[in-house]
Formats: sequence, C-alpha cells, structure tokens
Amino acid sequence: MPEIGDYAYLVAPGDDSLTIIDITTPSVPSFEGHISGAGAPNYLSNTWGIFVLGDYAYVISNADNSLTIIDISTPSAPTYVGHISGLITGSGSPNYIGRPTNIFVRGDYAYVTSEYCSSLTIIDISTPSSPSYVAHISEYTSGPTGVFVLGDYAYLACFGQGSLTIIDISTPSAPSYVGHISGTGAPNYVGNPTNIFVRGDYAYLSCYNHALSIMDISTPSAPTYVGHINGTGPPNYLGEPYGVFVRGDYAYVACAGDDSLTIIDISTPSSPSYVAHIGGYGPPNYISYPMGISVFGDYAYVACWSHNSLTIVDVSTPSAPTYVGHISGIGPPNYLYYAYRVFVADFKEGNGNSNGSVPDPELDDSSTLMDYIKSGKM
Repeated sequence: MPEIGDYAYLVAPGDDSLTIIDITTPSVPSFEGHISGAGAPNYLSNTWGIFVLGDYAYVISNADNSLTIIDISTPSAPTYVGHISGLITGSGSPNYIGRPTNIFVRGDYAYVTSEYCSSLTIIDISTPSSPSYVAHISEYTSGPTGVFVLGDYAYLACFGQGSLTIIDISTPSAPSYVGHISGTGAPNYVGNPTNIFVRGDYAYLSCYNHALSIMDISTPSAPTYVGHINGTGPPNYLGEPYGVFVRGDYAYVACAGDDSLTIIDISTPSSPSYVAHIGGYGPPNYISYPMGISVFGDYAYVACWSHNSLTIVDVSTPSAPTYVGHISGIGPPNYLYYAYRVFVADFKEGNGNSNGSVPDPELDDSSTLMDYIKSGKM
C-alpha cells in the first residue's frame, strides 16, 4: 500500500486519466504514474470523480458511464482491475450509473451519483475485479453532483433539485428517503449545490450561485438552514464554488468563478465569515478555475481546470495562504488536462478528499483513515 499522504490522486478528464502525483516535497510536486483510455481496456473516458481506499482507486468515468477500479499499490504503474457500466438510454437499467458525477466509498460499497438516472446508486465492491449493482434510489435526487456518507446516511448535493437530500443506507439493498431541504435564496439558500462535506451535526454545501451554505442535520428527517455566506468577487470571493473541504474552524472552498481558493471561518455556523483567499491564472499563484480541493497537514491541494494543474498552497496561517508549488501539463509527461478532482489522505488527521469528501474524525495517533473507514464507524 502506498504511504498515506505521499501522493495526490487526480482525475483529468481531458486526458481520460487517473494521474498520480508525488507530493512528498510540496514545493516540487512530481509526476509518479497514470492510467488512461476511453472504453476497453481501461474504461476511463472523461474521468469525473475519485475515491481512494487501501490499494485501490475508485474512478467514475462520465463518458464511459462506468465505475472503474484501479490497483494503485504501485503508484508508478497503476493497473485496471474491474469495472461496471451503465446505460444512458431507457430507464438506466440494469446498473443505473449513466453519466456518474461523484463517488464515496465505505467498506464493501461504493455510493455513486448518476446524472442521467437522477439517482444514488450502490455498488458492491467486495470483489474489485467484478463490482456489482446492489440498489438505487431516485427520490428528491434530480441532478446529483455530490455525495458524502456518514453513519447510516448518505448526504446528497442535488444540483437539479436544488436540495440537500438525505438517504438511509443502513440496508444497502434497500436505500430509503429520509428528508431534504431545498430552495434558492431565502430562507434556505440551497441554490444549485455542486458539492458537500459533512462533519458532526452540519452539512456544508458549495452552491453554484456563489455561496457556502450550512445546514443542521442533527435530525436527518428534518434538516434545517443554519447560515450562509455568498458573493462573487470582493469581499467574499465565492464565485461559482465547485469544491469544499472542512477542517477545524475553517471551510476551504474552490471557487472557479473567482479563480480562487477561499477560506471561510465556520466556528460560528450561523454566521460564517470570510478569512482570506488566494488565486489568479499563471504566476505567481497558478489557480485558474479550481474545481477540486483537499487539505492535508499545512497544505491545500487544488485541482485547477483551466490551468491543467495541481497547485499546492500553504494554509498553516489561514488568514495568509501562500503559493508553494504546482505541476501542470496536457498529455505527456504530466497528464493533467482539465484537472478536475483531487484526493489526498492524511495519516493521522483522518482527512481525505476528492471533492471535499472524507471528514476528519477524532483519531488517536496510532489510527489511520483507512482503519477508520474499514471499521464502519464513519
């Protein structure tokens, strides 16, 4: 198994690629390996989302309508293991993963959002070489773009529905609708959510209409609005956010419309406040149309679509984020064309993220993110 935290795993749809970057020296990230190709044999056309667990990367491919499993035990030479594909005709039967948009993995199951099927689809991955369909649900799930699994629930950001939708997944073969909250503008501010991060009693939604919105999910059947912050450009720099990652008192938001990584203080959920931002195409910051964000240790790792780059930012002082390094390029040698999402896992802090997608549970120093996920406690 690769050392947790040594690598960033990115999907680059322009290169139909899963690309692995060595981040052991943040100021000089370097290409480690990749696997690519539309259709057979790799099924990675228009790679759109990623989750890493143990020796495997689980990649969704929007144009191949597939969940593809890649062996990353040797990061310099990732290899195809298995896949499952869906249809974009008829009802989406039998696998219901037409145009997948996001993924979360826990235990023996992958939870995949499907744009075409407007569904949350559950896939059995206990045998990586032959993943199989388990169940799906399509209730208040129009246009799902983000998924986060915690405990017995899957939390969905549904762009088309304009909602946060909560699904009971305690029985994977029979997922059931629990509750939702929706509505652009007052009073709920859930306009076109693009992604979601869940921690404790709160869900944090990046919303395309230039907002970060916070919902109380302590009662899953009746989620409620708590607070939000919005606005493109100054003073809040939240233009078209596509990714959110939460750690400690801060939310780190990838804001494509503002070419910005924006840091928000969420210590008081009812009144989140702007702290700082860093951005701009080319030198000195190399952040253009950022789509994915992961935070590990003192660094934020940003997948930048327009710059075709992974850009690393020092966030040890949240009020003064600073550029550290980047790696970019279309095709060889770096395979980062339209870098879209990034996953980095933290050995001790329990952080991992593809879109802002794994929480930071309280772990003792001997624990790892992988142990925690496998335990089923998340």
